[in-house]
Amino acid sequence: MTTRREAVVWFAAGLAVYGFAAAQLRMPGYMDADYYFATSKVLVSGGGFQEPFLWNYLGGANQLPQPSHLYWMPFASLLAASGQIVLGDGFRQAQILFVIAAAALPPLSWVYARGLNAPPASARMSAILALVPGFFAPFLVTTDTFAPFALAGAALLYLLGRPQGNSWRSWTIAGLLLGIAHLTRVDGILLAVPVLYAMLSSAPRRARPLAALAFGYLVVMAPWMLRNLMVMGALLPSSASRTLWLLSYDELFTYSVGQLTFARWWSAGVLAHLQTWLSALSSNIQTLVAVNGLIVLTPFALIGLWHKKDDPLIRMALLYAGSLFLLMTVIFPFAGARGGYFHSSAALMPLVWAAAPIGLSRVVGWAGARRRWDIPQAERVFSGALLAIAIALTAWIFIQRVVGLPPGSDPWSASARSYVRIGAELDEFEGASSVVAVNNPPGFYLATGRPAIVIPDGPPEELHRAVLKYEARWVVLEPNHPAGLNELYAGSRNPDWLRLRAISGSARIYEVVAP
Repeated sequence: MTTRREAVVWFAAGLAVYGFAAAQLRMPGYMDADYYFATSKVLVSGGGFQEPFLWNYLGGANQLPQPSHLYWMPFASLLAASGQIVLGDGFRQAQILFVIAAAALPPLSWVYARGLNAPPASARMSAILALVPGFFAPFLVTTDTFAPFALAGAALLYLLGRPQGNSWRSWTIAGLLLGIAHLTRVDGILLAVPVLYAMLSSAPRRARPLAALAFGYLVVMAPWMLRNLMVMGALLPSSASRTLWLLSYDELFTYSVGQLTFARWWSAGVLAHLQTWLSALSSNIQTLVAVNGLIVLTPFALIGLWHKKDDPLIRMALLYAGSLFLLMTVIFPFAGARGGYFHSSAALMPLVWAAAPIGLSRVVGWAGARRRWDIPQAERVFSGALLAIAIALTAWIFIQRVVGLPPGSDPWSASARSYVRIGAELDEFEGASSVVAVNNPPGFYLATGRPAIVIPDGPPEELHRAVLKYEARWVVLEPNHPAGLNELYAGSRNPDWLRLRAISGSARIYEVVAP
């Protein structure tokens, strides 16, 4: 089979597997994916880059709707909107380009393995591992950044691993991929670290490559920077920078954003920050081993990486991996531990899938030489066993998260179903679509069509200030609520400005009745 034909075969297999996985998802599933789908629907409807909800207060919006993507980047929303513009409105249509991006990961992993001089059998195993990605399985086919960032980031790292010299074309492509990665995720700019290293290492005359890189990057990013300049007077939003000074993850949702200062952060003391960093370090190491390496792949991937450590591709990937791990452990420890590292590590997965079979081959060869095994047969046996474990783990994770036990219980859509019920309760109380304070504003908007703001971190007084500013008439408290509202949720504290109107499942619906 020719190289091109085999890549096409793996892409077709990816379409089949990821298409099937995508069909099991009825809703985006969680707030990040809800956000990108909701903003894509606004785009498709002609509303532009606006959002009729507010999931954090960092941008200082004064009213709804507000300009969108002041914290997250817009590429995932653009992909979701593109599918709907071509195929019609709906979540299935929004998923299409994400499924295609996910389907490109098996052939890319196969290309990675071949680029590392892995034998054909190991390269094929790499492609199969990309079809059973463990914890990544449902996230790659929903409206989130996982699939596009994995594809753009991994493609860029692979390109950097090949000598580029002063090639204008190669450096322009590198700039385009860097721009796409950055337009997908704010921390995508970290890929500039291996990009610049590669340029310094392989370009004898750097003016031409740097110009080509900048050109490619700006082709993608300049329109977005111009939009930001027009909307907020800056090339890139500054709201995310406030998260540098968080003292807990829940402060991401604080209403009093003025308190997020360096002085306050510094006054917390070195011991508090050490505890935070150690906690983030532990969490990110667990993600590295259990999520990226699916536990069973981790030792073999590490051995494979060590065996190929002199390959430029490995150096490029490790530069990015090290930069990402440092950023998500020390600079943004709360965001990193709560999903930031997981999201951005997707760009490293084709390398993990390529390195694990190489490492397995090394281990079997080493053990077989000492135990006098038939090494080719032993490799087939151990490869089959490893693949069987990866398939079983992926199936179990997907069933638990998406299909549910008993089958058909659909835990993935549980939040959306709850919001539909709550929306129906509110419709009985009023006909107008008043603003609602809720845990997941994008998801609530998708389920009910109502504008929404996030319930802020802190005591009822903070919630009161938020509902007054944004003229919210309803507050929906769910089990997942700020600790400062525990008494309100339990019913042991009832402010005079709130009246309990209904209980829907585990959610309590309050009406704002007095200023």
